[in-house]
Amino acid sequence: MKYVFESRRKPGSHIEEPKKAFNSALRDAGVENFRFHDLRHTAGTRLAEMGVDAFTIKDILGHASIQTTMIYVHATDDGKQRAVSALERYGKNHGHKLGTNENEQAE
Repeated sequence: MKYVFESRRKPGSHIEEPKKAFNSALRDAGVENFRFHDLRHTAGTRLAEMGVDAFTIKDILGHASIQTTMIYVHATDDGKQRAVSALERYGKNHGHKLGTNENEQAE
């Protein structure tokens, strides 16, 4: 298995302090205003974007409650666009016009 932060002293093994290595990598890359903890937000958001259910994301992130997990899942512009497109396709496939009341359509 390969590690994200592999030991330079013992190739093939992991380092003992990943946050320290992470901060060194950020410094070497010139990245600012990014915390190790931000990776949890990215992971939660990407998993949700791929359609993973909230309970599975909760378990992967190690949260006890779904409410905590929801703090780590963020809507993205691409995700919102896909949702609106899906709603539009639904309307076309079911004979509905978006923005109209279903009772109005029956009349």
